[in-house]
Amino acid sequence: MISINWSRLSTFDYWLEGLQNNAGSYTTPTIPKESSFFWLFLNGYTTLICIGIVILFVKSLLHSKHPLQLKLPFLANNLIWMGIIGISWFLCRQLEIWLLGSRIWILVNIIWIGVLLTLSIRYLSQFYPLELRYYRKNYKNEI
Repeated sequence: MISINWSRLSTFDYWLEGLQNNAGSYTTPTIPKESSFFWLFLNGYTTLICIGIVILFVKSLLHSKHPLQLKLPFLANNLIWMGIIGISWFLCRQLEIWLLGSRIWILVNIIWIGVLLTLSIRYLSQFYPLELRYYRKNYKNEI
């Protein structure tokens, strides 16, 4: 069972963690392959890329006037970029590159996901029903 020291999350040193080696430079500790975090990060970021690709495929199946035709590329491109940047961070972490592999980039990714979720939920709850109703009313014969 993984034990997490939650009090360390509030310290700035935890997010910019680095170990000074004999040469005087800083490195980040790698994530061991046996750790569940290793596979969580690797599978999570790969899943983001796969979901983005599936969304782009779904977009190609929709009618050209469908309201999601303009919104799905935004979501798909953001998910693909989050996955690519996440895998890049993970690679920098495993190669012990100090600043690029630090945990601060996880916070940036969490904020990015939060903003994307907020925008998506706001659109789907407020505007999409109106746009879908308009689409069904005006383009019902073209479907």
